[in-house]
Amino acid sequence: MTLLMRGKFDKYWGDCNILMAISAVLDPRYKMRLINFCFHRIYSYSESERNILEVKQTLWEIYEMYANAIEQPPFLLLMIHIMELEIFQ
Repeated sequence: MTLLMRGKFDKYWGDCNILMAISAVLDPRYKMRLINFCFHRIYSYSESERNILEVKQTLWEIYEMYANAIEQPPFLLLMIHIMELEIFQ
C-alpha cells in the first residue's frame, strides 16, 4: 500500500509540478510560504531552490501575459467606444 502511495506521490511531485505549485501559490491562505516549506522537505536544498525559482518565474510570466492582455486593442477599443458614446449624448 505504501509503495503504491509513494508511486503516486512521485508521479505528481517527483519533478516539480508547476500546475500544482501555482495553484497552491494562488490560494490566499498559503501563497509562497507553502511552496517554500514543502519544497525544502521534498527535494534537496539545491533542487528545491531551483524549483522555487521556476515557480516564481512562471508566475511572473503569467502576470506579464495578463498585464499585456489588458493593454491590447480590445480594451482600448472599448474605451474609445465609451468616449464616443459620451460625446454624442
